[in-house]
Amino acid sequence: DELLESDQQSQETLYYRGTVELYAQGNPQKALTYFQQALAKDPKFVPALYDTAVAYRNIGDVEKAIETYEKALKIHPRFPEALSNLGGQYFRSGKFQEAVQSLEKAVKIFPNFIQALSNLGAVFNKLELFEQALPHLKKTVQVNPEFAIAHYNLGNAYFGLHQFQEAHTAF
Repeated sequence: DELLESDQQSQETLYYRGTVELYAQGNPQKALTYFQQALAKDPKFVPALYDTAVAYRNIGDVEKAIETYEKALKIHPRFPEALSNLGGQYFRSGKFQEAVQSLEKAVKIFPNFIQALSNLGAVFNKLELFEQALPHLKKTVQVNPEFAIAHYNLGNAYFGLHQFQEAHTAF
């Protein structure tokens, strides 16, 4: 009984309860409770930090999401999903240069990371750097032709370059 009780309160068990709440139940607020309990046992438990940031993102707290992704990346700087998600949060908060830096790091670590490639293209589109957006978006569509948002972003890049036939084809 003592072993069962200690296992139920382990950081791993608390973490997995949080992931069930976050991903299966769609309850980021309750997930945060479990993640915070896991992090109280080990503040450098990167999976719990990462999913804490995801939970903050899901409840719309961009600043806490950014802060928590940054904490995770201080411990594990080559975590491409955290880099990509951090880039997405920077993008949403208007920090476009930070978004580019974070997304470029994610792509350098994992060159076929379609979400990071597409988001990088979207940031370049927002900055009206359409030529820079094209290679990332073309690669995204090449790696996954079914990725609809990448086609949309690619069409926007071509449109920004006044290449209307290519834009039409991409859309």
